[in-house]
Amino acid sequence: MPSRAADSLRVLITRPEPEAQDLAAQLTERSISSVIAPLFIITTHQLEPQDTIGGTALLLTSPRGARSVPDAISHLPVYAVGQATADAAQSHGLSIAAVGPGEADDRFVDLVPKGANLIHLSGHHVARDLAPVFERRGITYQRRVIYEAEAVTDLPRAARAYLTGTHDKVVTLLSVRAAETFAKLVEKAGLEDETRTARAFCFGPRVAACAQASLFYKAVDEGPAGDLTGFVDFVSSAST
Repeated sequence: MPSRAADSLRVLITRPEPEAQDLAAQLTERSISSVIAPLFIITTHQLEPQDTIGGTALLLTSPRGARSVPDAISHLPVYAVGQATADAAQSHGLSIAAVGPGEADDRFVDLVPKGANLIHLSGHHVARDLAPVFERRGITYQRRVIYEAEAVTDLPRAARAYLTGTHDKVVTLLSVRAAETFAKLVEKAGLEDETRTARAFCFGPRVAACAQASLFYKAVDEGPAGDLTGFVDFVSSAST
């Protein structure tokens, strides 16, 4: 489903809904149109009361997690990874204690006070196990899965049509898993040659490294991680 924009450039959005629409809207504001082809279908999980006992703060590492915080713990202060996550949390009435860089690294851990009991609300798939990172700093860490992103089994029809077109091609990849999944689906569809004429715009260095390793693109461009508006600005400037 393409979005309208004044410019002829179109980019492929691989995010799940409704995040795909959010990205499309921001791109449209910069006169960049888009084709939405989600690679994942989201299902949510309900937490039981005992799952959040003892928690003194929330760790949110994605806007999706921010949108899925149960009411029973929505009063807890939030430590957000990346500005995009913080913005989503604030839009849902959550209180932000601190905003860290685009990854939960040592700089981020330093923002959380020692002795905190941190509840990490996440998807089923995570980039790495964060428990050792926090626990060696004296921070109790509990991870609770509140949603699952299930990958589609075939490349969406909109993505197939986009890749086989004669226009300039730009694929946006906002997670390592998206880069891996897109590569697998492209190979399954036999469209590897089509991506050789496409540029991949990636959400941070880890995503860019994965894109380079998993599929041959015309170019892989590394945008900023953790800040969706910054990434959209990057796409706009890199596309001109």
